[in-house]
Amino acid sequence: METKMDESDCSWTGTNPKVVTGSDRPHFREFFNNEDFSDVKVFCGNKEFFGHKIVLSSCSEVFRTMLSSEWCNVDHLTLEENCQMEEVFAQFLEFLYTWKITFNEENITPLLMLADKYMVEGLIRLGITYMIENLSQENVVPWYKFSLQFNIDALYKKCVTFLGTNFDVFFANRELVKLEVSELMPILDSGTLVTRSEVEIFFLIVKWMNCYDRAINPAETMENMAKLMSLVRFPMMAPQELEIAENVPNFWSGPLEKYLLSLHKGYKFHLTGSRTLNKEDERYYVPRIYIRDAVSSVLPNVTSRKFIPRHTCVTDSELI
Repeated sequence: METKMDESDCSWTGTNPKVVTGSDRPHFREFFNNEDFSDVKVFCGNKEFFGHKIVLSSCSEVFRTMLSSEWCNVDHLTLEENCQMEEVFAQFLEFLYTWKITFNEENITPLLMLADKYMVEGLIRLGITYMIENLSQENVVPWYKFSLQFNIDALYKKCVTFLGTNFDVFFANRELVKLEVSELMPILDSGTLVTRSEVEIFFLIVKWMNCYDRAINPAETMENMAKLMSLVRFPMMAPQELEIAENVPNFWSGPLEKYLLSLHKGYKFHLTGSRTLNKEDERYYVPRIYIRDAVSSVLPNVTSRKFIPRHTCVTDSELI
């Protein structure tokens, strides 16, 4: 009886077969922007590149679709990118041929935008790793915004941790007050936030409000203020700090008025050590990482409901 062989199965071709894979990815460096064997021209901005369909389509699903016969039979591609992406397009294209690239703080975001647009996963992974490993005080805020815009979870978490653990630095240089409410809330809600005192967070929110012209859209501003105020842990303030917060002129009005009740819960916590029974409020009684020894000295001992005698606190003059 004759047996029909499946040509896709190479196991029948010899004794003791074993599939092995080469360790090095094929490189096409000599063909980058080379007219030899080029079968497509790529136009980006005012620049023209000699491309090779097999290379482009093997690295990018988007290029594969654009170059496939099902899409259209083309011998050229005209790509429209923004100015930043046009400037780094040659580096992006060369990466597809060499699988190597040099990142710096100026080119990383437009390169990742190109990688995201054309679905080049290898470049995306390398770029995110570079950003995570090179976070600094100077670049963390724009890279944090970038991580939110493109939903880069690993970079987002690293930026939130960096901003939280260096909260005092960014509080002092006023970088945080420039953020949108959706950008600021994850930082204030972070479990890794380190601050001198809870009242510092309260005054950051006050400064955030004063950075915007409330006359443009006062209702939206107050709504956003209420969202931010919901993250302040008033019971963790010293009594003197609660008094400072309570006496901020022309502040406790509209949607913010209800947070006076939260502030008064802070007074009650210091007087009696009692907490709100509402489970949703439990997190307001959990201390953050406070770096001033004096802050912890004013918190009541909930077990014995007695105060430790020292009562120093952060003053309003320190927060201006």
